[in-house]
Amino acid sequence: MIIDTHCHIQDFGNRVGEVWARSVTSGVTCGIVVGTSRKDCVAARQVARSLVGLHFAGGLHPVDAARFRDEWADIAAMCVTEECVAVGETGLDFFKGPDVATQVNSLEAQLEFAAKLGKPVILHVRGSGRNVASIRKVHETLFSVLRQHRGVTCVFHCFSGTVAEARLAVDMGHYLSFAGTLTFGEITGRMLSEAAAFAPPDRIMVETDAPYLRPVGCPSKRNEPAFIRLTLTSLATARGWTLDQTAFNTTANAMRALRLTAEAEPST
Repeated sequence: MIIDTHCHIQDFGNRVGEVWARSVTSGVTCGIVVGTSRKDCVAARQVARSLVGLHFAGGLHPVDAARFRDEWADIAAMCVTEECVAVGETGLDFFKGPDVATQVNSLEAQLEFAAKLGKPVILHVRGSGRNVASIRKVHETLFSVLRQHRGVTCVFHCFSGTVAEARLAVDMGHYLSFAGTLTFGEITGRMLSEAAAFAPPDRIMVETDAPYLRPVGCPSKRNEPAFIRLTLTSLATARGWTLDQTAFNTTANAMRALRLTAEAEPST
């Protein structure tokens, strides 16, 4: 079994059934469908309810943090239920989001809510650019917030940092989820490969963010959970693992982080 820890396949509309069927055929038999707004959470929850192997996660995206007062109560009501395995995606977006204070307020409220529920949080972290300085700036703000919320376990969705950010995240007890960006060339690919090689084997997982973040070699214009093996292959190369070993370890970690089943120890 392979787990896609983060996808938005509700965006496929009436094609979602065939998309998930292809994923199951490819060996991706479990996935987390993530909602990012009130309307999107309703759609994500419905998809998770209708297709075997899918689970729902819901939150308010940092880009929409200014709508917190209007939307959060309805989103929270969906997250309270047992069918919701995680809160988010929430976080910080210095590229498109509103002012930092508005984003931080939304993030902190969702962290506090998740702590009360005992559920993990899915974090979106995006700097104002792709350079190391912008990456460090957004992570510095994020880590400052997370230090005040030590009781919450987080998953860094589409991890985008350097080894330094990876070290801080895992030292605080969080998980790193690698997406199609790990397959990219030049600066981004090297930076993420170094972070993936550094991370403890029990703290890494994979995702597609489908239909977004197409990995190199993706055969379609829109990404799908079925294509997660492209990212798994890049992760295996970075770690020096076999593909089967990489699939086993990332699945075991996802099960533990998202409390999908009893803990399993990854192999080294």
